Amino acid sequence: MIPIDIIITTRTTRDRPERLGYLKQCLSRLAEYTRAPCKITVIDDASDPGLGVQKYLNDMKRYGVIHEYIAREERWGQRANLNLGFELSQSDPIIFTDDDVLCPNVNPSWLRQILHAFKNYPEFGLIALNSPGKNYIRTDQGGARGAIRKVGPITESRALPGHMVGTRRVVLEGWSYKTHKGQDIRQGGYFPDSQRCGRAREVGLRVGYLTDTFCFHCGDIPVRADKPVETILTPQDMETLRPPEEWAW
Repeated sequence: MIPIDIIITTRTTRDRPERLGYLKQCLSRLAEYTRAPCKITVIDDASDPGLGVQKYLNDMKRYGVIHEYIAREERWGQRANLNLGFELSQSDPIIFTDDDVLCPNVNPSWLRQILHAFKNYPEFGLIALNSPGKNYIRTDQGGARGAIRKVGPITESRALPGHMVGTRRVVLEGWSYKTHKGQDIRQGGYFPDSQRCGRAREVGLRVGYLTDTFCFHCGDIPVRADKPVETILTPQDMETLRPPEEWAW
């Protein structure tokens, strides 16, 4: 089995130094809770020097926590970095995620659950983990990312955020090319939101998330069905979260 590529884009700046802490949590949990063959590639989009990002990522590569580390000398933007990650990948599917997303400790592991869903539901081109925040808005309230229907363990949705998104290669292959700073990247990007989901539908595939398997987005403010106001949760709360269609809004 070819190890599943996990592509992480990151950027830490002096005005947002907490991003490095998020990245450390992200990689630590991936190393502990993935429990399936994977290859982790981290693309650093020219983080500010002097914050320890480059040393940390070099150490993580040396220790074998990550397998590939690409350090941009100038900022390219997340879209270009996701394109580069796809070009470097070999697996099918590929996992794309942000640096402030924490995978859950579940059994079977989160990655095995995504792979199992792809195997059993070939009509889906994108399958993500659930996310306890405003990313999924209830269908009856007209949200662009709202739930549509349940298909086995998957909730089909209009769109997905960039949180642990499994993506079939066929979704990304075949997009037209353009030149960006001397390198060919895919036009329009498969930015982790509506564009990538729209592309999946263009090739006749559906989009959804695992209803009962949550990741934790450090930068999000979840909304709970049993709490009428926004509540900041901790990763330990993931196992008690309800499906997004039950959340208050």
